[in-house]
Amino acid sequence: MESELDQESYSAFAVLTNILQNYGWYILIVTAVSLYIVSLFKPKIKKYLEWRSEQEYTAKYHKNPDILTKRLGAQQKRVMLLQEQYQRDSEIHQEKLKEREAKRLDEIAKKYENVTVGERLGSSKDGTTKSLKPEYHPLMGDSSRSYRPARKSPCSGGGCG
Repeated sequence: MESELDQESYSAFAVLTNILQNYGWYILIVTAVSLYIVSLFKPKIKKYLEWRSEQEYTAKYHKNPDILTKRLGAQQKRVMLLQEQYQRDSEIHQEKLKEREAKRLDEIAKKYENVTVGERLGSSKDGTTKSLKPEYHPLMGDSSRSYRPARKSPCSGGGCG
């Protein structure tokens, strides 16, 4: 039983390899040419199908104008629904913006409420201020910009001035 299955699968494999050995190049060339032709005619076929669907659409609504009026009415209702939804979303967004602005103004008012006379606004209470000059790091920072190579002189010894 197993030998029959092996024999059949082997014979099918042998037939397939025999076909590919004898006609492989022909199959490859026909496949390449057919793919080229399909890619050449694909835009024209797409344009034709669009034209045909437009013709069917026109004929359908030319025969029965009631369908067209119903469709346009439904389309107009959908536009109005979307416009109302947009208006609601816009109002909600405006309310959120007003709440954020009111919260920001409250925070500013609380900040300035606690300021005593003579104290600089925005100064920190703990006294740690950031220095304008950064700390010294010899391997990092702006120190590498200060190196300038010596000028080349036309004389090898450098003594001709």
